[in-house]
Parts: sequence; C-alpha cells; structure tokens
Amino acid sequence: MLEFLNQIDTSVFLFFNGMHTPFLDRFMMLFTGRFIWIPMYAAILIVLLRTHGVKSAGIYVLAIALAITLTDQTCATFIRPMVERMRPSNLENPLSALTIVVDDYRATGSRHVIRPTLSRWPHSWHSSSHADAC
Repeated sequence: MLEFLNQIDTSVFLFFNGMHTPFLDRFMMLFTGRFIWIPMYAAILIVLLRTHGVKSAGIYVLAIALAITLTDQTCATFIRPMVERMRPSNLENPLSALTIVVDDYRATGSRHVIRPTLSRWPHSWHSSSHADAC
C-alpha cells in the first residue's frame, strides 16, 4: 500500500512539475513567499475584530497562533524525522534528475499545509453543530 501511494505521489508531482509553464512557475513562486500572505492575515484580523470584538479576536488570534506553532513543531520535530522523505529536488533523491527547479529554488518541508484548515476554526467554534463547520 505504501509503495502504491508513493507511486501516485511521484506521478502527480512529475505531472505538475513537468508542465513547466512560465506563468505557473511564477505563480507558484509568488505564493511560496511569506509576505504575500500579509493582506490575508490582516483581512482575517479585521473580520475577527468587527464580528467578535477586541477581546474575542485576541483569543482567536492566540488560538490560531498556538495551533500553527503546534502543527509546525509537530511536523518538523516528529513527523518529518520519522518519515525521512527526501524532497524531490534533493540531489541525493533519484527523482531529482526528473525535477525541474525554477530559479534555483528548492522547496523546504510542507508544514504550511495545515494552515488553510486552521483558518476554518473560528467559524466552527461558534457553529451550533459540528456539521455546520464542515
């Protein structure tokens, strides 16, 4: 089963990486930057402040920051070392020969994947049932 999932992972990666379209290369590079997300975080903060007030918004911000910190650290400290999966662009990975690297950019670990899920939490905290949050 693990080998099957690894084959699917490799196929999907090579499909998207092999597209090598200038637009998508720039688009993906843009969204991997840290500062591009500041307007989104500011918008979330404004919405929280307007809908829940300063005290509740502060609690939400602290809870979200704690959740991001915990997920980042869990991934970096426990999951990544246990899995030991090499990044596709790692020169020691046999897949690196098939990997197209744009502007010498070699991605790091994907701890950011959990963040879109976390952005859904404030809504789910005030839902009348768990089904409303999904």
